[in-house]
Amino acid sequence: MTEFPFLKAELSKLVYRSPERIPKTRLFAPATYLVSRKELAEFQLKRNLDTGASLILEKVEIMKAYDDKIDLVTVNGSYQCDFVIGADRVNSVVRKTFIGKIPKENLGITFGYLIKDVQVENNYIKFQDSDGYIWFFNGDSYINAGIGKSISSQNNQNLRKQLDQYLESEFPDLNIISKWSGVLPRVRNLIFLKLPTCGNNWILVGDTAKHVNPILGAGIYCL
Repeated sequence: MTEFPFLKAELSKLVYRSPERIPKTRLFAPATYLVSRKELAEFQLKRNLDTGASLILEKVEIMKAYDDKIDLVTVNGSYQCDFVIGADRVNSVVRKTFIGKIPKENLGITFGYLIKDVQVENNYIKFQDSDGYIWFFNGDSYINAGIGKSISSQNNQNLRKQLDQYLESEFPDLNIISKWSGVLPRVRNLIFLKLPTCGNNWILVGDTAKHVNPILGAGIYCL
């Protein structure tokens, strides 16, 4: 764990709850881990810089792909490369350039909190009556609590309110240390899964390539 600081907690068991609160337990053998996206990104960046990579703090606005090269256009100019890896999340410029953006029907929206000085007995995911789910995962002296559903669903403007109401019923006194929202892949059209994720001079990874659990939008557990 100390060698990989982005690993925040071991996950050996996960409880799924139906809308009627009926539980179903899933065991992980070997155990997997909860990961801090921020610290994982910082860890990967440092590793790359240590091996001689260069960091250019500019946003790619446009990509122009040719048979033998790729131009990355920023506000300050352009850069030419032979190969590009798209890890720029769901609104990927790389994905849009080569195969098109992710359709709205295959996207999900999430809201969440980090809540200090509280733990849950079991890490669990509770499915809602309609499309959507709430999750609670133990971290190091905090819990990660959030809610997600398809971005095209009705009434997703009330997502944070739904999470707040559920939290108030489970935890009367909350010490929220941070909050966030985000968009992630949540596949609904199976044809979308058949789209390519690589070519002669490009490859998509992570959220950009829809490499997530198709039901929850979470990272896929691999043996």
